[in-house]
Amino acid sequence: MQALSNSPTPLSLGILTKLVNLQPGQCHAYLTSLKKTNLVEQDSESGLYTVGAFAMELGVAWLKSDPIAISTIELTKKISERSGLMSLVSIWGKNGPTIIHVNEASKPMALNIRQGTTFSVTGSATGNIFAAFEPTKSKNAVTRELTNRSDFSRSFDTSTSQFWKRIERVRKFRIATTEGNPIPGINAIAIPIMRSGGGLHFVCTLVGFSHDLKVDKNSWHFKNMKSALEEVEQWRER
Repeated sequence: MQALSNSPTPLSLGILTKLVNLQPGQCHAYLTSLKKTNLVEQDSESGLYTVGAFAMELGVAWLKSDPIAISTIELTKKISERSGLMSLVSIWGKNGPTIIHVNEASKPMALNIRQGTTFSVTGSATGNIFAAFEPTKSKNAVTRELTNRSDFSRSFDTSTSQFWKRIERVRKFRIATTEGNPIPGINAIAIPIMRSGGGLHFVCTLVGFSHDLKVDKNSWHFKNMKSALEEVEQWRER
């Protein structure tokens, strides 16, 4: 299951056997059992394997039962209710920062942002939080994006040294902002939701049109997100 979830594309039996170091017959037997529970799906034409629908149901069940997940989703709901803007909860997925929950804005924004949407690490507020607090996981993505900088970070100077200086500030102040990046005309403010034992659990992000969401430190929205961050810090002290 880990090999399948880590792969951005479906896998053949031959590749899976190499990834998990099993004999083809043993690997096929496991896959057959996993298919019966819908944890794994196999394409009838290509024969390739991918994660099944029940895996998603397990993920949803986890969101409904994990105390920090429940508290984080409730927090983002309050943020959206206070601001009237879209708020998101993200985790580090197989393809990078990945949305797992969306609270829609009071006025439709017509943005292609939904569960499963992934963000740039270098060019988004959400991604910058992951770069700051999950540097080991995000290192390869940062290198790739800065090498192919034409694809990301339109409004940033994306030299490696300047990027990591910005991330140091994000780590220090525990908040990241973007203006018109990665989507022109859209601003964002993101904060980390840390595990009690250390490490990043989720990222909470507020998203809005530039004329609705001001990201300078004196703006109401910035102060609102700072207050949310202080609330999160209180969870860890309980």
